[in-house]
Amino acid sequence: MLSLEAESAQRAGGATSWAVTAASGGRIVGFIGNSGTVRFTVTVPAAGSYPVTVFYLAGERRDFVISVNGVAQKTLSCSSTGGWTTVGPADVTLVLAAGANTIQFGNPTRWAPDLDRIAVTVPSP
Repeated sequence: MLSLEAESAQRAGGATSWAVTAASGGRIVGFIGNSGTVRFTVTVPAAGSYPVTVFYLAGERRDFVISVNGVAQKTLSCSSTGGWTTVGPADVTLVLAAGANTIQFGNPTRWAPDLDRIAVTVPSP
């Protein structure tokens, strides 16, 4: 399993990291959506569908628009986790190419949830 922290990913458009005690690395990224994005680089051994668990924070229902290699692939609806300091999981399956892929989280029209990390399930060799 690949576990990638949002605060270590590439951020753009005002997406900002700050401390949250409940976060896996002690930090999260917020202000995602509108122009704010978070982009991870994920390398997988073969092309195919990969389960991804998204660890997020939200005080209300919000959506991520997830793009893979520059193409919008999924909208992930996230319910409230009970507050902006509580982390919760959501599962999504993404189609990835063999080798390096960029997975971007954003929402072009509204605010998305805050993001703690993602975990990509990669089969053992």
